[in-house]
Amino acid sequence: MRRQHAPLPLMSNWLSGLDSVIALKTLKVLPGGWLGLIMILTYALSVGADFVSTLIQSVPVRDRCPFGVGLVVSDYRMGLPTSNGAPYMVVTQAQLKSIQNGGKQGIYAKVNRDPRFSADVAGVLGEWTCTAKPQVLEYPFSTSSDDVVSDTVQHNMLYSTPVSVANANQDGTFSHLVILETSAGQTIDTTFNVRASVDLSAQGNDTKRMQSYECALHDTYDMLTDIQKGIDSFATLQDWKQTFQGSLYSGTGSPASPDAGSVLEQILNSMIMVASGNNYLLNSSMSTQSQGCITTRTWILWELLLLAGIVVLLVKSLFLYWVGMTIRLRILSKDVDQNDVEWIMRFTPGETFEWMAQAVRESNVASATKVATSDVARFYFGKSKNGSYGVTKEKWPPECDRDGFLQCESADRIKLSGL
Repeated sequence: MRRQHAPLPLMSNWLSGLDSVIALKTLKVLPGGWLGLIMILTYALSVGADFVSTLIQSVPVRDRCPFGVGLVVSDYRMGLPTSNGAPYMVVTQAQLKSIQNGGKQGIYAKVNRDPRFSADVAGVLGEWTCTAKPQVLEYPFSTSSDDVVSDTVQHNMLYSTPVSVANANQDGTFSHLVILETSAGQTIDTTFNVRASVDLSAQGNDTKRMQSYECALHDTYDMLTDIQKGIDSFATLQDWKQTFQGSLYSGTGSPASPDAGSVLEQILNSMIMVASGNNYLLNSSMSTQSQGCITTRTWILWELLLLAGIVVLLVKSLFLYWVGMTIRLRILSKDVDQNDVEWIMRFTPGETFEWMAQAVRESNVASATKVATSDVARFYFGKSKNGSYGVTKEKWPPECDRDGFLQCESADRIKLSGL
């Protein structure tokens, strides 16, 4: 429009992909001027977009989930809760799931089978705490289990009415001795603490190492005292002793759990929940309430936000540049002969086919000076009548056949294949 010549590299169309980098290497200058940098940056962003999925991660977060049905702790009093039913298994597994999900262990207000369960402070009514005593008693493997129980009581590790369970081996030895006792003895309708002594050894012919624990109930909201009083602690420990033993070991020939105190706490917590929940898993009285849980949320890293910001900035910049160029073009076109404006708008090449049309216009073909882009399909590139190669209006020699292999009859029978 200003009647100035434009360098050919500035007349490049938009190059996508690796073409922009190849053009820079070939021309030794940026294609399209400073827009060449935008082309290269756009290519880099398109490559980076392939790795965008790694910047979007699913992370676990604490949430509230619908409760539905399950075991609901109430003021129900059960004298002898049972450990051989589904309620015991569910409340015990719930404690393990809560710990795995980053929640708390304890006596929960309500429990169900949701694997996402993660108890928060508000959902824990209290908990048993078992503290290991510093002295570990040791006995030769030939010592009888009754003698071990009696000596443990004499060392004040237990009360005076213990219950115990052990595995009797064929060689006359025993293993996996667990001793339990309540501070209430056989008295009922009273609160109680629990003492336990656990054989840490694995085999019957191992030296018996008895680790003792003192367990006490912590009632956070003063809701568990009446429930605890309703339990016949002596009869319940007698009934649950094999449950304690089975949970403390990993099977025949295995040592006691290295976290035996936590195992004792889980079982005693379960005892309170089963008793106060009436050993019933289908309670729907709190179906409209929620409980602590873990859900997944999409976490977008800052790198992705930065990448998105760059793309938005580029789009806005190019749009404003296009608007500015459009306005400038209109202003400049007012001072130029309208015939020139029409010619520039019509024949200035930009895209590939427009450059093809320009090549036709600059050829020696007659009447080709006003060829439009839509006329390109009527021309050919090859050998012309005068023997030179370039743009031509017809195939030459006429004998050339485009199907299959092209055999062009000439003085020296040139055979062109694969065209």
